[in-house]
Amino acid sequence: MARLVVVTNASLADGFRLAGADVVVATSGAGAAATLRAVVGLASAGVVLVTDDLWEGIPQRLRGTLENLAQPIVLEVPAGAGFDVGSGRVQIVEMLGRAIGYRIQTPGGEVR
Repeated sequence: MARLVVVTNASLADGFRLAGADVVVATSGAGAAATLRAVVGLASAGVVLVTDDLWEGIPQRLRGTLENLAQPIVLEVPAGAGFDVGSGRVQIVEMLGRAIGYRIQTPGGEVR
């Protein structure tokens, strides 16, 4: 069965664990890149969420490769503090579109 794996920093790990996700703690930069390579190589990983604080330190070329994988689906998620609800909705719409391959219409009538 495919599972949800969250790659995050140590300070957010417990919150994701409490939500029931499998969590892999990584450090920013080269550590995050190496961790992501290992996680996407797991046959059981179906969706991999990476907090944006780690995602920003991943080399652009690797990000592109990860974003284009058919499986697992790799998505960037907000790292917590400073989350803007408006931009959060846009991020969720983009994530869903990428995950399911469809554009959706939000309650406000905007087609994404």
